Amino acid sequence: MSFKGQLAKDIHDVFLNLDEFAEKVVIDGREMAANVEDIQNTDRDGRYVRPDRDGVYVRHKTVAVAAVDYGGELPIQGQLISLNGQRYKVAEASNDLGLFVIVLEDNEEV
Repeated sequence: MSFKGQLAKDIHDVFLNLDEFAEKVVIDGREMAANVEDIQNTDRDGRYVRPDRDGVYVRHKTVAVAAVDYGGELPIQGQLISLNGQRYKVAEASNDLGLFVIVLEDNEEV
């Protein structure tokens, strides 16, 4: 098997293995396996940070899904995406050898 072929196989068998790393999610109405990391940006004092608005913080979720499961083009910055029924804006996205890594953001008030 070629290196690229092995990487394609590893996306589901290793990185998106539901028994090890991944979970089932629904993105824009389609169920798929994904790795989801939830990050809240805070400053050194532990306060939530949104530089342009006091009392508002940004929650980022990094979602890794197989490009073939996502079914379509890589999302673009600013595009709205539904993840498990919650709307997020795409902050950035990349295609890493068949694995879409999508950083989503959502503003929350405190």
